[in-house]
Amino acid sequence: PNHAANVVGDPVRIEQIIVNLLRNALDAVKPIEDKRIEITLKAENVITLTIQDNGTGIEDASTLFEPFATTKKAGEGVGLGLAISAGFASDMDGKLTGRNATPVGAIFELQLPRAPAQ
Repeated sequence: PNHAANVVGDPVRIEQIIVNLLRNALDAVKPIEDKRIEITLKAENVITLTIQDNGTGIEDASTLFEPFATTKKAGEGVGLGLAISAGFASDMDGKLTGRNATPVGAIFELQLPRAPAQ
């Protein structure tokens, strides 16, 4: 059955986080021949949006959400997207996490509190 996955948060900021994660996934799969990006939504007490790709993976997970940490070439990104996205998630009482997938790629999860039932 379909259940609404309503969250309390700023729709513009949520959109910015999702766009950032999707852009990063698209960049990560650029060099891959058989590109795959999987998006899943799990609606429990916490709403979890997962974006998994089969791209190049995360080089250094410890600096993932640090400002100006980037693996992109000069002019392609300044390394603020994930730092800003993580801040937005935190401001909405949620969290953004990232890790390498097995055997390849990366998994990012945006978790936000579920809105109270109407």
